[in-house]
Amino acid sequence: MTREASDSTQIYEVTLDIDSAIVAEFDEWLPLHVNDMLALPFFNKAKVFTADAEDGKARRVVQNFLASGRSLDDYVAGPAAEMRAEGVQRFGDAMQASRRVLHATSTVDDDLQIAENCLNC
Repeated sequence: MTREASDSTQIYEVTLDIDSAIVAEFDEWLPLHVNDMLALPFFNKAKVFTADAEDGKARRVVQNFLASGRSLDDYVAGPAAEMRAEGVQRFGDAMQASRRVLHATSTVDDDLQIAENCLNC
């Protein structure tokens, strides 16, 4: 069953491509950085994923769940530059970041019931 999203879930997603030579150091640093992000009032949860990357690089994807609809604007107007600079200063060109914002438009329930005699299943 699909329904309208009941909350204003927005995710600030950061995709990080890391040179293979620094992956171990990066993976030690990333949880500390995510905790620093969660200490800010703009985010209430984060998830870190490993993803496939090209050209011999490693990829990490961090989904930061925004606390409210204004949180992203407040973050960008405030500490975003400082938070971004930390990774750039530490890893330089060995790390590339891209960002996007995901807006929830619907929710699919985990407890979907499929008819026992469904011909398409």
